Amino acid sequence: DHNDAEGISYYDLKTGEIQNFDSGKVGIISKGYIYYRCSNKFFRFDLSTFEYELMCEFEDTLDVTLFDAYDDSILYSTEYSLYAFNQNEHNLIFSTQDFLGNEGYRIDGIQCQDNRIFINIGSGAFYQCIMEIDIDGNVIEVIHDD
Repeated sequence: DHNDAEGISYYDLKTGEIQNFDSGKVGIISKGYIYYRCSNKFFRFDLSTFEYELMCEFEDTLDVTLFDAYDDSILYSTEYSLYAFNQNEHNLIFSTQDFLGNEGYRIDGIQCQDNRIFINIGSGAFYQCIMEIDIDGNVIEVIHDD
């Protein structure tokens, strides 16, 4: 597999054949799949069958900035909200506006590791908060808050 300026492709070392997929960039690898986003669509590439599939498509107005895989879900964020996509459903699980009470804070990072979800909330150089949440958006622990 390789990533270039034109998109994502699969190169078969045995046959020398190249299969080009929709444009996009390699995102994350989880449970035998490469997940990637292309414009307003999420795709996944099966590393055992070398086939890709469209997982979901968003409205053009939805600005997805970050994503990661958690269990059988894809977590993705807009500037202020975190969603879980699973079984063709999009569910809002966390909002910085609900948690902090105003629009000045955005989701700057998502990291899923060992069945745990970590998010980084920021407001420029003036505020950083790292917390662990569960898949329902409940705060488990605030790790750093300044």
